[in-house]
Amino acid sequence: MQNLKEKIAENKLPALFHLSKIGIYHNEILLDNQPDYDLTSYEGLNQKEYALNEIANISLDYQYIFHVDLHDLKKIDYYDNEEIGDISSKYFIKRVDRRLKEIEFKGQLLGDGFDIGGELYKTIADIEVIGLTKVDANQLSLYQELMLEGHLLELENNYRMSFFTYFTALESFVREKLEEIKNNTYKELHEKIENLSLRDKISILFKKEFNIENLDESTFWSTLSGSKLIKKAVDMRNDIAHGKHKDDLTQEIVDDCFLLMALLIGSLRDHIHDVNKIRKYLYPKIV
Repeated sequence: MQNLKEKIAENKLPALFHLSKIGIYHNEILLDNQPDYDLTSYEGLNQKEYALNEIANISLDYQYIFHVDLHDLKKIDYYDNEEIGDISSKYFIKRVDRRLKEIEFKGQLLGDGFDIGGELYKTIADIEVIGLTKVDANQLSLYQELMLEGHLLELENNYRMSFFTYFTALESFVREKLEEIKNNTYKELHEKIENLSLRDKISILFKKEFNIENLDESTFWSTLSGSKLIKKAVDMRNDIAHGKHKDDLTQEIVDDCFLLMALLIGSLRDHIHDVNKIRKYLYPKIV
């Protein structure tokens, strides 16, 4: 389990590819080659290096963005849309606002008045986005949406709300799985099931998944139970709900909650009953 915990602490995005529905997308963004005249003055037909600063907003297409890379730049003839020659403008991504889905590009353009503003050619930025489009977001379960919100909060260093949102995602997943059991149970028992502790609800799900009465027979359950991840998460959730840990909640506690969620989804949704196999599933080796 320690290996999986280390992987999660290092980077959660590979795990989120499997736990939710995020993906890798490519978009082309038109950059207008408009200099920032607060930094460099206009000098007509004189060759000069101009400072470029542009902001692109992709919020119409994306529900979530977690990482953006500039993959390529193309110089396109304005009139026939053919790719032409060496590109005279150079850009890099300075900042990504994940909430507003804004990408700030900085760069330089070496040219004269004809090169400015895209009158003769256009600059197209090919970007690679790790995130989720609005179209694909329509397919999310509630627990997956909460999971992605939790990660967004974590990237903003809001560990308290990130933990709380991850925990709520975990509860939502357990509730979703319990509905399958309740649908095959007398209605008179539904309220009793709802009033069970989270640990007891999870144990019921594991008994059904492993088709066993005694969970001690399950090595996977013994590992999960022995780690006390469930108890620690429940205790922390209750503390937060009562106004504690406003400033002292650590990254490690957030990682443990995510680890618990990964283990539950890996075993109860994806039917993988070995911690090492879950690690390989969430973090496959790339050949």
